[in-house]
Amino acid sequence: MPAASREMLERRFAGLNQPDALLAAFADGLAGLGGELADMGLRLQAACAETDWSRAARLLRQLLDKYIRTIEHSSGLGDIRSSSERLRDLSVSLLDNMALGLQPASLAEQAELLADGLRQWQPGLALEPLEQELRLLDQQLQHSGHAAQEQRTLLLSLFALLLDNISQLLSPESWLYAELQQVMPLLDCPNDAAGLQQVLQSLRQASYRQSLLQQGLEQTASGLEHFTPRLAGCWTEFATSAAGSQYLDRVRALPLALSQARNGHELVNLLNTLVADTVQLQQQFTALQAQQAQTQHALEQAQARLRQLQADRQQPAASRDPLTGLAAASCLEALIADCLARLPTLNLGLLAITDFASLRRQHGRQASGEQQQRLVQALSPLLHGDEPLLRLPEGLFVVLLPGASLLAAHDRLASLLRGLAAQPLLPALRTSVMAWDPTLSLDQHLDRLEADLPGDEHGARVGVV
Repeated sequence: MPAASREMLERRFAGLNQPDALLAAFADGLAGLGGELADMGLRLQAACAETDWSRAARLLRQLLDKYIRTIEHSSGLGDIRSSSERLRDLSVSLLDNMALGLQPASLAEQAELLADGLRQWQPGLALEPLEQELRLLDQQLQHSGHAAQEQRTLLLSLFALLLDNISQLLSPESWLYAELQQVMPLLDCPNDAAGLQQVLQSLRQASYRQSLLQQGLEQTASGLEHFTPRLAGCWTEFATSAAGSQYLDRVRALPLALSQARNGHELVNLLNTLVADTVQLQQQFTALQAQQAQTQHALEQAQARLRQLQADRQQPAASRDPLTGLAAASCLEALIADCLARLPTLNLGLLAITDFASLRRQHGRQASGEQQQRLVQALSPLLHGDEPLLRLPEGLFVVLLPGASLLAAHDRLASLLRGLAAQPLLPALRTSVMAWDPTLSLDQHLDRLEADLPGDEHGARVGVV
């Protein structure tokens, strides 16, 4: 066992002296693995959380029995068993596997109990009780399957009716109407996994673009809401101010004051007061003109922004990668700027197909392109709506992880790798992650990420810059 794995196990079980704590830690460890072991770990976690120790005991017996049979089969010991014993073990394995995915939970528990009964059966014992239980489970499975199919058909019909009603309320020129026209035919053939995956990716991208446009419109509307009262106040400020009222009163009283002036000194004082008031008025008017020019400029910028947003909303999807349908690599800087505008932290993750150059050299560009398409189809459902994925040349992909620490971004990439590991026919990946540094250019970030990719001997490890 590698030293790192041994240290991890020691940390996981350190200080655990109670059976329930040890069992919970063992279940957590199983859940972190892949395939059937992960499923067994999840079920064991649920049993520990509910303190259902009888179910936990059955699960542990299933686990031990499965690996005892594996050892017997690999060492050749299974050949000495009788036909009835081999049939019993196969039936137990079948029931165990069925229990992993059965719904509701009562059927899964019944399958586990029947598997325990078969596991304890020996040649020469009566089969009638087990046969009766097996027939009862078969009837319940048939009933449950028919009910699930009817429910699925009903849900698809209701969903089709809902989408049809929504499409009648939309304009044929809207982007949502176009997306609905792609989704509705798939309800007649729900088993078309490739078509469903393609439409799902298209809807994710359209929703992401719409959220950006909606955010821009809200910011612009908020700016105009604060700008309009200021504009109206500028025009009424002088008329309602005390200085403006006093100035108008003095101008109205000026003819009478001039006629009553007794000497030149009083006349000069009146004229000086009028000049001073006029200068003050001119200064206020100049300041008002400057403020009007600023607000006019802000209004023009807001209107230009609105026109641009409206044009972006009407413009069909462009700048897409023709191979995978992802955003083109040229959009990477714009997406990074948008993420940084919304959240203060951003992490960049790099995914590289192992030996991509060798793959393309041996199998051609078409095969390497199909590998990348399969990878994108498998990876896209695992990503969140705020985690855009872009394809770069030479089998590289960049995923943006906004609003998280570097450790959380590392765990997120590790989670994506585990999700991909459970799917067949996907290329091996190497990954690295680093936090966005405003002092570095985008090319410098990518160079550092590529330089920190783990070697092939490290497997699915995430390198951290």
